[in-house]
Amino acid sequence: MRPRLTIVLFPCLLLALAACTPPQPAPRTAGTALAVAQGLIVVRDFRVNSSTRVVVDTSFGFALDRGPGVPLQKRADSISRAAAFDVADALTDRLRQLGYTAVHASRYTPIQASRALAVVGTLREVNEGHRRDVGHEHADVIADAEIDEATPGLTPLLAVHVDSRQLAEDGAAGTEGPGAPAFSIAAARVGREIANSVVKVAQQAGISPTTAR
Repeated sequence: MRPRLTIVLFPCLLLALAACTPPQPAPRTAGTALAVAQGLIVVRDFRVNSSTRVVVDTSFGFALDRGPGVPLQKRADSISRAAAFDVADALTDRLRQLGYTAVHASRYTPIQASRALAVVGTLREVNEGHRRDVGHEHADVIADAEIDEATPGLTPLLAVHVDSRQLAEDGAAGTEGPGAPAFSIAAARVGREIANSVVKVAQQAGISPTTAR
């Protein structure tokens, strides 16, 4: 059995991400409000906190000079941040594929829209799996998400818990790209599953796709 180490993370810095305001992509900062007439869906950065559980594959990541390689805590931080980003990015990409006006934004970016939904979430677990067993890594990602009505204020509409181990292969072309580690593929699958719940809430809220599929 390959050794693995479980590491509980402490709060880490969120990634600075870029978002866009359709129809043309445009950079944004945390202090720039997202404004659109109606039907905006804002996907916030998924949080990584002290309760996030990270399982690192200690059989992978050795240094070429036979040294200890990257410290396990640093690897755990990197894995969790990457997985959190992949969940939100795949969620946003899926909504756009379905024709919705969706942006991936910082949790601090204000929203100014007549009708909008906001998706916030927390990464609960990421297991790197056995990276050397290609095709049988058994990596997994678990995330909690909340879908809110964003204006006025924030009104919770639906909370979802998604575990990649309970999801079937969806065959979707993901944002993780070819050669991505198994945990990134699992994270993207979680994001697309959350997108399905967002679509149901959007339909109930009267928010329709703005572009043809």
